Amino acid sequence: MKKFLLLIILASFLLTGCGSSQPGNILTGFWDVISYGTASNQTPTMPNLNRALIFEADGKFSGNMGCNSFSGNYTITGDTVTIEKTTSTQLACVPDIIMQQEIETLKILTGTLDFKVEGRKLTFTGENGVLHLQVGGN
Repeated sequence: MKKFLLLIILASFLLTGCGSSQPGNILTGFWDVISYGTASNQTPTMPNLNRALIFEADGKFSGNMGCNSFSGNYTITGDTVTIEKTTSTQLACVPDIIMQQEIETLKILTGTLDFKVEGRKLTFTGENGVLHLQVGGN
């Protein structure tokens, strides 16, 4: 299962150009999820798991937080992104902390979010919390 998920993420990584932005869409690329939660109480993501979001230039995104794969559509307006139509596989994963990480991340990736890109870091902020990411590969 891990090998399959890794292959999916690696294939997406190769197709998206290693995290480089494309003109008109600063989110395009491969992003590692590094922490999530409220602004004042961030939880670091678990190490040694596939934890990534991949934004395509055509308005589609996909990802994995160590268990289920998910995907959907997004639109950018100024410094906000609207996440819509997210679907996910429905595996139950252990330990429970992996499922909690996924649930919290997907809860944040809902609706309209403010985003800010600073160098290699990306921050999403919405009513359900804050998600910190960095350009994939380090």
